[in-house]
Amino acid sequence: MYYLNAGLHSDETGSTEATLELAYRLAVSEQPMIRRIREQMVVLINPVSNPDGRDKVVEWFYRYLKGKTDLATLPRQSPPYWSKYAFVDINRDSHQQTHQTTKAVARMYFEWHPEVVHDLHEGSPLLMSWKWHGAL
Repeated sequence: MYYLNAGLHSDETGSTEATLELAYRLAVSEQPMIRRIREQMVVLINPVSNPDGRDKVVEWFYRYLKGKTDLATLPRQSPPYWSKYAFVDINRDSHQQTHQTTKAVARMYFEWHPEVVHDLHEGSPLLMSWKWHGAL
């Protein structure tokens, strides 16, 4: 069992894009390495732990940032909150379990018991992603 957790915070957009591409490749690639992964592992992927917050970040980008290039006059890079419904940092909720997203992640641990947990926190929301047509 290999678990990938991405997009924990709403402004961590690159890891979500990367895990969606990875899920696609794991599902359809015929590369020998990918076939071995499919045959020998269960891979669990959570591409976004805060989907409503991610929606707000996308809305923010299109409203305030798209097409702007003057870094000196840019507004803040993401909304001033973590989630649509609550001012919460989702990873700080793991001990209280008040939000459905953190409850879902906790259920995954107790039901699937992953041996490897790969948490893809980002240091910057500016990670680029694109479709690459090369071999893995």
